Amino acid sequence: MAVDPLQAWMLPLTAGWRASEAWWGVLGQGEAREPPAFATDNEIVLDLPTLRLRRFARGMPAARGGRRARAEAPGPPVLIVGPYALHHASIVDLAPGHSIVERLLAEGLPEVWVAEWRSATPAMAGFGIDSCLADLLVVVDDLGGRAALVGICQGGWLSLAFAARFAAKVASLVLAGAPVDYDAAPSFLVEAARATPPAVVDALVAAGGGRALSHHLLASWGIAALDEAGMKAILQSRGSPPAALADRLQAWNGWAVDLPGRYFTEVFEKLFRGNALATGHFTALGRTADLRAVLGPVCLLAGRRDAIAPPGQVLAVRHLVGTPAHDMLVLQADCDHLPLFLGRDSLAGAWARIARWLQGHEGPHA
Repeated sequence: MAVDPLQAWMLPLTAGWRASEAWWGVLGQGEAREPPAFATDNEIVLDLPTLRLRRFARGMPAARGGRRARAEAPGPPVLIVGPYALHHASIVDLAPGHSIVERLLAEGLPEVWVAEWRSATPAMAGFGIDSCLADLLVVVDDLGGRAALVGICQGGWLSLAFAARFAAKVASLVLAGAPVDYDAAPSFLVEAARATPPAVVDALVAAGGGRALSHHLLASWGIAALDEAGMKAILQSRGSPPAALADRLQAWNGWAVDLPGRYFTEVFEKLFRGNALATGHFTALGRTADLRAVLGPVCLLAGRRDAIAPPGQVLAVRHLVGTPAHDMLVLQADCDHLPLFLGRDSLAGAWARIARWLQGHEGPHA
């Protein structure tokens, strides 16, 4: 069965788990594995406590550090902020033909940068949302002080919070499959979160020694391998996917990051339960993140059948930020969550348009 990142992140809550001795025993099992690989050649140019910064470029010319050569890459750098919600950031570069990175480069962007969130070590247990925002700030400063942010799923609300806190540092903003206003449309994830006592989340984090051990949760709930129909739907494939592609998708689906306990708890309380970002009560690095401070161009991409990030939760951003309507690009794809990032049709359609928009070649569309 296919498990979307946010769905799996909330799986123990939606499944109504109970803290039995057998369940705690499973949490302590499992073995460390290498994370799924990115498909496109790249280099790590920055190593920070919460993330690695990867650089992808056509022809991969040599680069020194994270700072870009403006003569080689005019315009603001494009930084993809992946989800920090169980699955690995390689969702943005799964395989040839199923890669946001590949599509953006093919459409003319000279280089793309990806923030790859780290699986939490015991030393990271106390890292919260501010830790992620602080490292993003370092990344953007290393890229020249201003960037176009492309927020994927939970990386979307994080990118939006960053843009509200540091508006001058964000040249433009893409939010794809990113739930922001959790009151704007119903979803089973929000309902489950709000029905779950905070003590349950506290117990989950305590069981992981201060972390939410997400890959152990996958194992404990017996998440099955994807069947052929599931893979075809995710990849938007007309036929059976080749063995190598199927293997890559299975490997990505079956690998998970551990999350810092503080981050997990803050996301649960501030966003799913409190809807703090949309209602103006979200604090980012010591200041309230006022979404009205976001005045630059914004692109919103939603899946019409997305139960994880329903269109209403994504498209509500239009009325929350200060960006005028003529500087907004609003796209909807006829799919659910994972095909929005991995499907051939979504990449050839919506993501090709986003690439042109990022380069100033695409006007607004409602």
